[in-house]
Amino acid sequence: MVHHIVIVATVLGFQGPGLARAGDTAAELVQQVTELRTAEQFAEAARLADDNARREDLDDATRVLLGGLARQNYELSFGAGGPPTELCKAAAIMRHVAPLDTPKGRASKLAAAEEAESGLERALGPTWPAACTPAPTGT
Repeated sequence: MVHHIVIVATVLGFQGPGLARAGDTAAELVQQVTELRTAEQFAEAARLADDNARREDLDDATRVLLGGLARQNYELSFGAGGPPTELCKAAAIMRHVAPLDTPKGRASKLAAAEEAESGLERALGPTWPAACTPAPTGT
């Protein structure tokens, strides 16, 4: 029994790139995203930034910064052969953080969302919104 507790404690205590903790500072989160991006793990960098941009315990400026990093990495992921849904996620995070930004920044975020949606239309045609609609979950 003690052996199992030690293993669980060891696993839970491990902190590698991409495993952000709630107490991580903005600088630490940006560093983690940057490390993943440098390693060309774009999808993982995007998810880390996106997840943290949605945290309500972070200040707006940090959430906006992380949202921008998420968008960049989703686009890099798509460009590196990832699925078109990466552009759906890029648009979604921009729309999510836009209200948190300044009026000028808000307009920039909304333009970035529209740019990602234009990329989706080029990639998938006029039915692209269906790719961004979550699949229904079974009840």
